[in-house]
Amino acid sequence: MGRSEELRKFVEYRVRQLLAEENLERIVASLRNASWNLERGEAAEIVRVDRDSR
Repeated sequence: MGRSEELRKFVEYRVRQLLAEENLERIVASLRNASWNLERGEAAEIVRVDRDSR
């Protein structure tokens, strides 16, 4: 493997890594800004309905 090929593979790897980090940051920001308004016991009811539907 030549140096140029090694460098190209490294750059491609690094670009994929940076894109993954940016996507993760966007997802985390979206989750932080999401509206999580559930009444007490509502989550348990949702899980119960889902479980019983299977």
